[in-house]
Amino acid sequence: SVFEKLKILIIFILLFNKIMMYNICMQKILKFFINSNISTKINKFLGCWKGISVIAALYLSSWCLKYVSNEVSLIFNMVISVVILFFGLLFGRNVKVFYTPLMFFVVSIPSLPMLGALHWSLIVSCSVVAFCLFAFLIKKLLLLGGLRLGIGPFNITLMVMLILMIISYGINANSGQYIHQYVGSGAALLVILFGMILVSIVSFVCHDPEEPTFKKDFLFHLFIVLSYYLIVQFVINLASQAAAGVDFNYYLDSIGWGNRNTFGKLGCICLIFLYFKLIKDPRKYWFYGVTYIVLLAAITMINSRGALGFAVVLTIVLMIDSIIRWKKHYLEILLIYMTVIAVVACLIASIPEFKNLFSRFFDEQYDLNGRDVIWEIILNDTFSNKTQLIIGGSTIYLFKLSPILNVFEGNTFLLAHSTFFTYLATLGILGIILFVVHSGTSILQTFKYFENDDRLLLLIIVILGVTYGIIDNTNFEFVYSLPLILIMATGAKKNQPMIVVGENKKLQVRK
Repeated sequence: SVFEKLKILIIFILLFNKIMMYNICMQKILKFFINSNISTKINKFLGCWKGISVIAALYLSSWCLKYVSNEVSLIFNMVISVVILFFGLLFGRNVKVFYTPLMFFVVSIPSLPMLGALHWSLIVSCSVVAFCLFAFLIKKLLLLGGLRLGIGPFNITLMVMLILMIISYGINANSGQYIHQYVGSGAALLVILFGMILVSIVSFVCHDPEEPTFKKDFLFHLFIVLSYYLIVQFVINLASQAAAGVDFNYYLDSIGWGNRNTFGKLGCICLIFLYFKLIKDPRKYWFYGVTYIVLLAAITMINSRGALGFAVVLTIVLMIDSIIRWKKHYLEILLIYMTVIAVVACLIASIPEFKNLFSRFFDEQYDLNGRDVIWEIILNDTFSNKTQLIIGGSTIYLFKLSPILNVFEGNTFLLAHSTFFTYLATLGILGIILFVVHSGTSILQTFKYFENDDRLLLLIIVILGVTYGIIDNTNFEFVYSLPLILIMATGAKKNQPMIVVGENKKLQVRK
């Protein structure tokens, strides 16, 4: 009837009107989050040292709550992580908005987590990280100018490692050599490895070197603020353990997110950023020199032989670099350095308390502190099994090592105190080849995508990972691998092709 047709027409008009209103609302919402002045100000704030400092202060508060309760600390950590990540997803125009919460999340966990007893808040935080990164990937493709075509040689070798790890896991999980609990834990460790590779690839393809709101010095701001964060953590931990009567040699073994070696490695990376900021204008940035000395003193006091040894070698290399840069004033600079070295040498020789700072370095010298036992077990297990020799024991084997050496309580894994031996333990001969190839491609990407001081800075960090990785964990540890991933992602080849959405709403490549 005419009435029914009129009714259908009215319904159609109302539906069409709602769709149009919805589209208008969506456009206004997108305009607010992408192009509004508020969005621009928030994005700039997240990219400057003030925003980084506010986020660092929140995470430091979270870490300090461990003195009240680990659970309270973890829950507060989760809340601020979720808020900051979603804030970055909504208002951020640069993938770097995620760098700050990622970096400070790692160093604010109140106690070293075990896969067999992960707190639910950590699972929530990691899930939100994965969601926000994937959502930002879509946002960058559809609304922010597209994605970089290609993932770079660094990420290619990471993907090869993941594929080989999965193959090794599949072989070992069905070999009958390991009990069921290790099989499940090995799979969980693979998920964590996949997450780190996801962070690396998304950071690389989403990076836009021409995006103006995050200055080129953002990474310097991030790691310099992190330097102060580590110093404050050190002082708080020092005071609390001194008050508790803990022996001086163990002041940093309970910092939470890592032990003395972990703290020292991240401290060394921060020293590199402090130096390269200082050297740009020593008169203007003289206070970064003071920060360098204070952080170096903290690294010395934690009494990690590896960290102290590398920090000393690093400092010598940077001293030589400064003399070359300022060759017109090399005599004055050399005189200052020689005076400092002489003063330190006199303090070591004359003051017992000062000499104690270097006690483990001098007393234990070449003692491997149990590493040789771990390495011997790995070598015996690997070369006594043809399958394990070729493809390794996978992530499962790292869990098998833990109860054998009685290192950890609960169901968690043991890295081999060596990146080299961890590759061998998990991937066998293929792992050793991959270790060499990945190290080579890291250097290749450093020269391919970076220039001048940025290239030298990253080259020092890569060499740190390769050399220090012989005697301790680097590539398989968050405090080294995450900074390396974030720095690698910022390298930009000129005229990089982009994947964009064209007017026909189809993907296309723009050169």
